[in-house]
Amino acid sequence: MGLINSYIEEVGSYLPKRLQDDVARELRSNLEEGLEDRLSSGEWTTTEDAEVSLLTELGPPHELAESYMPGPRVLFGPRLYPPFIRTMTIALSVLGALKALSLVVDFIRAESATEFWMSIIGSVDNLFMGAFVVLGAVVAIFAVIERTTDGLPAKTGSWDPRSLEEPEDSNKALPGKQVVGIVCLVLTLVALNLFPDKVGVFVDMDENSGWIPILNQFFWQHLWLLNIGLGLDLVVQVLVLRKGEWNLPLRWVRVGVGALYVVWLANLVYGPGIFEVDYGSLGSQGWPESATQRLGNILQKTVLPVLNILLKVGLPAAIICLGIRIYKTTRESFTRA
Repeated sequence: MGLINSYIEEVGSYLPKRLQDDVARELRSNLEEGLEDRLSSGEWTTTEDAEVSLLTELGPPHELAESYMPGPRVLFGPRLYPPFIRTMTIALSVLGALKALSLVVDFIRAESATEFWMSIIGSVDNLFMGAFVVLGAVVAIFAVIERTTDGLPAKTGSWDPRSLEEPEDSNKALPGKQVVGIVCLVLTLVALNLFPDKVGVFVDMDENSGWIPILNQFFWQHLWLLNIGLGLDLVVQVLVLRKGEWNLPLRWVRVGVGALYVVWLANLVYGPGIFEVDYGSLGSQGWPESATQRLGNILQKTVLPVLNILLKVGLPAAIICLGIRIYKTTRESFTRA
């Protein structure tokens, strides 16, 4: 029953959570009945052979999962559903972390409990609005991926149920991981290049609210280098998704992308600093001078020091990751040679 259990679990991974239990019960009942019929016929001598025959007849898990999905499915198919859930989890986690940081600022500057609770109410409202915007953007990107790559690449040739228990090939791409990476890269490129005024902290204080940019001109002068790295990273992820596997040229390109990220981070860390409060943007949003000075002092004492520490920690972490990647890619190059 090992193959049947793996098959049921694999089918469930392509389905929404609300369908997984019902489909698993129905599928298990049908498979156990079919397996019993095959074993009683005497045509198959072992349970594993009977399981392989039964599951081969049903076909790959993602195809069976599609038959259980309620229609119409006009945006993206079930093979993209697991990476979609992972992407939304990451995006909403980042959004929640930013709102938590904003609440810390509100707590520090609040003069009364009532004022702080009003900030919480406003943050919850903004969180829901942000979640809807993120949801719309992610769904749109996944719809494009579905139509340009035909979902996740399916296996060619006959499908072998025994592959459910085979160890993963180190060169085999994980389509869900590639899709999540593509979505995150696209969102980052769009945010940095089309909505630079939204890259900052959202604050609601003294009947004034808005996005407060915290990146100075030095950061934007080096954005071109980050754009090159993100663009190359996106190309690599798309090629891997279409090929269904990693090869040495793509691995070395990824090493080069990692080196670009390290150079970019080093420029920021050893430069004059990239974090500062843009007081001009506060005035353009209608903030009074007193509120502007007060908010600026709070951000300078709380948010910006933490961001500077994270930036300095990020550089050695990126160097270590790059070194590991170079070592693994070099070892694989010699192994293949």
